Amino acid sequence: MFEDGDAEALRSLGIDLDSVRDAVESSFGTGALDASSPSGDDGPRRTGLFAGHRPVAASTKKALELALREALRQGVREIRAEHVALGLLRCGDKELRRVLQHVGADERSLRAELEGRGRRSA
Repeated sequence: MFEDGDAEALRSLGIDLDSVRDAVESSFGTGALDASSPSGDDGPRRTGLFAGHRPVAASTKKALELALREALRQGVREIRAEHVALGLLRCGDKELRRVLQHVGADERSLRAELEGRGRRSA
C-alpha cells in the first residue's frame, strides 16, 4: 500500500503513522485497524510497516491524497478536518453529493467555507 519512503515523507509533514494509529484506536477501540477477514479467521498476515493494518479502499486513499494536497496548497503542515472534507468534495463521490443535496447543502458554498477556514487557521 505505502512504499518505504512514504512514512518518512509523511513524518516530514508532521504526520506520525503511530500517532494516527493511536488516535484511531482511541476513537474506535484497540485493534480497530488490525487485519482480519469477514469470516473471522485472520488469513495471511502482512509484515513490515503496516503489519496488522487494514487495507485502505482506493476511494479513501484518493480522498486522503486530495486532503494532503489541500493542506499543502494552503501552506499548512498538517491535515485538518477541513482538508479532509475538501478532499472528499474533490473526489466527486455520488453518494456524498446525494447526502449534500438531501440536507440542502450547496457544494460551492460549502467548499468556499471550508477553504476560508483553512486560510484562517493557517
